[in-house]
Amino acid sequence: MRLAASMIIDDGLTLSATCTRLNAMGHRTRGSVHQPARTWTTTLLRNVLTSDTLVGQHAWGDSHVYEAEPVLSSERFEELQRVLARSTRGATRTAVMAATR
Repeated sequence: MRLAASMIIDDGLTLSATCTRLNAMGHRTRGSVHQPARTWTTTLLRNVLTSDTLVGQHAWGDSHVYEAEPVLSSERFEELQRVLARSTRGATRTAVMAATR
């Protein structure tokens, strides 16, 4: 996820372009016992990149919270959230403008 964050923050790629690049590089989702690894989609990537697990905050149910090794620093995570929020607002504005034409 450090690579995906770097693509978005440093290279200015969109979620879609980041997914395309990750998939082309052979990176897949982690998968589990119940679901095999799969290619990245914008929804999957956004869900992972907006999760507090990237900064080491894990929750299990309502009452079990534990910390683990963070993938991103708090500062880098907050920067990523700002970039993702801007891209979401921009995409929404573009969609609204297109729909009103």
